[in-house]
Amino acid sequence: MLDSGHGGQVSATDGDEVDGMDEDIYPSDFNISGCIIDNDIHDILTRRLPKECRLTCVFDSCHSESVLDLPYTLTCSRSRPGHPMFHSEVSKEAWPAKAVEGDVICCSACTDEGISRETYGAAGASGLFTSALIKLIRSHPNYSWMDLICSARKELESSGQEPQLSVSHECDINCTIA
Repeated sequence: MLDSGHGGQVSATDGDEVDGMDEDIYPSDFNISGCIIDNDIHDILTRRLPKECRLTCVFDSCHSESVLDLPYTLTCSRSRPGHPMFHSEVSKEAWPAKAVEGDVICCSACTDEGISRETYGAAGASGLFTSALIKLIRSHPNYSWMDLICSARKELESSGQEPQLSVSHECDINCTIA
């Protein structure tokens, strides 16, 4: 699933966010129906996913790191390259409510505090992260998740974007994306 559009943040009312903010996306009818918050996105896309299923999502929007409210986010510090580790943006108290049986992987354009930028070409505007992913996957179709995110971070470093990878379970991020 790909969502490339606008994203934002609102104050969390249920205490499930470490930073106190719910992330949201803006659907095309948001002027009428409003934004869709991460709690609802999590419930609709991941909550009922069976154990043997995989869902891969890409969110190219501002504040998108925890838009699926997945328990684990990969941390690759620029000061400690090659030493990835997982941390959580979901409060420990909320974990039982955020449990996911299926295998969910989410590539996000930036951190929860970050913004996602656009690029302009012959076809018009598109997300800079989406364009980078397409370029990277075309040039290296056998990337591992770790290599893809690290390469995307390097590709977008000058823009200030820091792409994120979050997962439903701690997993081997050195397996190929295909």
